[in-house]
Amino acid sequence: MRNIFWTGVLYLVFTSVALADNSAGMSVDDHGEYPSALLEWESLANKGDPTAQFNLGYRYANGLGVSKNLEMALSWYKKAAMQGDATSAFNMGVIYEMESTVADDNSALRWYNVAAHRCSTKAMVSIGVIYSKGKGVFQNKRKALRWNRRAAEFGDGYAQYKVGLRYWDQEIIPQDLEHAYMWLSLAGQQDEPQGYAIRKLLVKKMTPLQISTSEKLTNDWEPKVCSSD
Repeated sequence: MRNIFWTGVLYLVFTSVALADNSAGMSVDDHGEYPSALLEWESLANKGDPTAQFNLGYRYANGLGVSKNLEMALSWYKKAAMQGDATSAFNMGVIYEMESTVADDNSALRWYNVAAHRCSTKAMVSIGVIYSKGKGVFQNKRKALRWNRRAAEFGDGYAQYKVGLRYWDQEIIPQDLEHAYMWLSLAGQQDEPQGYAIRKLLVKKMTPLQISTSEKLTNDWEPKVCSSD
């Protein structure tokens, strides 16, 4: 269910950050005057402003102040994505994956990859889901794990939880209880609800020395810094 939530709803929720950046549009929008906000955003968007382009994509994707129009949403998102906006690229992936009228698995994977290479951990996890399920590609659980590992290394709590499980369950890689503990602990620190719950079961299988080693691994861990160049 968590994966479905991310890929099905995040393009509705993720936009709040970008919307807040457009203070002129938001001041109008706060009063419910969508047409005025859209005119302001459209003017800025046509001048190449990626935040305005993103905002228009969001409105068209969700039918806010305009009739829902996924083609228009994709058009504006693409303009922003081509200027380096990772969230717009991710949102395009979500639309292509989840919206039946424009569904295109290849396009979904393409835009998730664009977003992932700009350090979107949600896109990395989404790619992991695609390979894990074999959605439009050959199923490849090792590749799915690699993408989850990338997201985990950037600090994504859900990805850290998934990687922790893989180090424990031996489904894909050899068992490593110390690293399983580390990743589950990091997931718990990110408020991933299953992180600490699964770690509680894990410690019953570990020696005091293994737990001590795992605590040090956890304390020494630092997230990767994004470098999308």
